[in-house]
Amino acid sequence: VLKEDNRPLLLRQSDRHNIRIGTFGLDYIVVGTFPRVGRWDFMAWGAIQNGCWGALKHRANSATAEIGWQPPFPWWHPWLRAGALMGSADGNSEDDIHATFFQMLPSQQRYASIPFYTMQNIEDYTGQAILHPTAKLQLRAAIHKVKLHGSKDLWYQGTGAFENSSFGYVGLGDSGHRGLANFIDISLQYQLTRQLPGDD
Repeated sequence: VLKEDNRPLLLRQSDRHNIRIGTFGLDYIVVGTFPRVGRWDFMAWGAIQNGCWGALKHRANSATAEIGWQPPFPWWHPWLRAGALMGSADGNSEDDIHATFFQMLPSQQRYASIPFYTMQNIEDYTGQAILHPTAKLQLRAAIHKVKLHGSKDLWYQGTGAFENSSFGYVGLGDSGHRGLANFIDISLQYQLTRQLPGDD
């Protein structure tokens, strides 16, 4: 299978070696409540990868952090959140190291309804507000600033390497620019019955 990375096409076509990657990570979550201030939470996650990307050594990393605050307002029960996500990039297509973080398990981007980017070569800065006007109704609005982590790597899209005949990801050139998108994502969730939970 032809690998998707920032090397020239002829080099990728000649690389018939297997991909063998190990991912090792840690996460940390804490929640606290303060009188008259409200409830807050913090989450951090990080991972490193090593192994082989075909004929190249694979050395990559990813990290995310998110903080939330639920002020003690009895109306609409607001939950305000801010976070940042980073997936490493390959800054040199001519050396023997592949440094783009590889998202092994394909999944829909939960924080973007239209998944036009992956965790590879990405920076995603997010602000979010979640409101509960009623027990069954949830309103969610998020603003995103999405950038490529490295201008010498590609913009990766796709659902992941899920079968042998297709790599599953496609990379597009960015012409040396890092800015990718600024967008607002708004969703509504309503629980019709106790047996049928709401969904976006």
